[in-house]
Amino acid sequence: MGYRLWYDTPVPGIAKLGMNNETAKYYIDFAARNKFEYMLMDGPWSAHEPVPPGQVNYGLGDSREVLTRSASDIDIPMLVAYGKSKNVGIWVITRFRDTSEQIDEAFVQFESGAWPASRSTSSTAPTNGS
Repeated sequence: MGYRLWYDTPVPGIAKLGMNNETAKYYIDFAARNKFEYMLMDGPWSAHEPVPPGQVNYGLGDSREVLTRSASDIDIPMLVAYGKSKNVGIWVITRFRDTSEQIDEAFVQFESGAWPASRSTSSTAPTNGS
């Protein structure tokens, strides 16, 4: 799922293409079959929110990534567990600006694997499954 081209390309047996759990699991399975240690997830895996007033957006649009919450069609804790069961870790791509602003909170969550039960009301973030 590294790049949008990959997850928008028709795949046999996948009903809804795009950044979602079904497509992510397909690529985790692909990585496992080919003995890749990791699968790369490009955006938009994380939730987005408007850029706060006065914050420089560096030409990246009007939203910023919220690295401690998954996008609505992605269940990062489930995907990390699924990947771990297949010996495939999950790498995620983030924007530098958003990472630098959220590094303390996000990286503690990434490294600890501390995932809340519901991504709709709680923070979630990716980990490599180690």
